[in-house]
Amino acid sequence: MRVLFVCTGNTCRSFMAEQLMEELIDDASDDDRLQKGEIKVSSAGLFAVEGDEASDFAVKALDKLYNIDCDRHKARQLDEEVIEDADLILTMTDSQKHAIADAYEDFEDKVFTLKEFAIGPAGDEDENIDVDDPYGGELEEYMACAEEIKALVDITFEKIIAMEN
Repeated sequence: MRVLFVCTGNTCRSFMAEQLMEELIDDASDDDRLQKGEIKVSSAGLFAVEGDEASDFAVKALDKLYNIDCDRHKARQLDEEVIEDADLILTMTDSQKHAIADAYEDFEDKVFTLKEFAIGPAGDEDENIDVDDPYGGELEEYMACAEEIKALVDITFEKIIAMEN
């Protein structure tokens, strides 16, 4: 299975989700719960500037909270080739999900928000199914965002494992 995380610039949320999922995949491969290469993960941004580095605060949040050293990330622009290559596309917001579904109608059945995939569709229209963007905020905002993404990625990972078995 090939999982793609998408946000706006691919320097904060989708980057953190990719790193957190990679960590889960590595741990599961080490524990023989998963074959190496069985799940591949990547990230991209709807409006990414190719080659931009990850946000300093996103890198610091992952290091401080989860001891993940990941300062080599380069942002990638979302395009049709990236979408075609993914089996599952998880966006950080509902508007990102709809932007992809509208632009690439043939692939809309594999696009979900991360929250929607992890915990199901919102039962209440007012319920927020977005992972808020910490861009421009303080380290604490990035850390709160990383913790929210970590909880959602943990659930998502278990669902994917169940689907693969």
